[in-house]
Amino acid sequence: MTTAPTMRAFEILALAALCSAGLLSGGPALAEAPEAGEPAEERFIQAVSPEELGKIVAENGDRPTLINFWATWCPPCLKEMPEFVRFVEEYPDEKVRFLSVSVDHPDTIERRVRPYVEEEDLPFSVWVYAGMPDEAAEHLPFALGGAVPVTVVLDANGEVVRLWEEEIVFDDLETAVGPLLSGDGA
Repeated sequence: MTTAPTMRAFEILALAALCSAGLLSGGPALAEAPEAGEPAEERFIQAVSPEELGKIVAENGDRPTLINFWATWCPPCLKEMPEFVRFVEEYPDEKVRFLSVSVDHPDTIERRVRPYVEEEDLPFSVWVYAGMPDEAAEHLPFALGGAVPVTVVLDANGEVVRLWEEEIVFDDLETAVGPLLSGDGA
């Protein structure tokens, strides 16, 4: 006879398998995150520790990096998301690396983050930050205050060029990144 806790564990594992296969989301599953240093061939959603995020940010490939910290529960974050979609479409990854980092709790990836990413058909991968804001300063070249949205532009050397702790528009991004691509930046 199967006990209730054993049956519950089985149900959780079965649901996890269905979610990862994309069978409960109504659409195809997003790819697994690549190993550090490997290029991403497809979009993915992946939880990331502060240490891992620090390593990912440091692997800039000698190009500027744009990082957006956002959450599904943040109206200004969702309002500015089309600006990042436009940026990714106009600035290829070979020139500027874009990192989308959700600060939603990692336990909500299947319930909140993935449905939002799929509904909006975001053309980029999403890292889900699994740490506290104060932990970021130990691993990143900038500190997080705890509020979102936060957008950071790093030059090819990983130095902070611009940091916004507010909603931004495409022109803000272009003004900060443009000089870095033309050789006039920091």
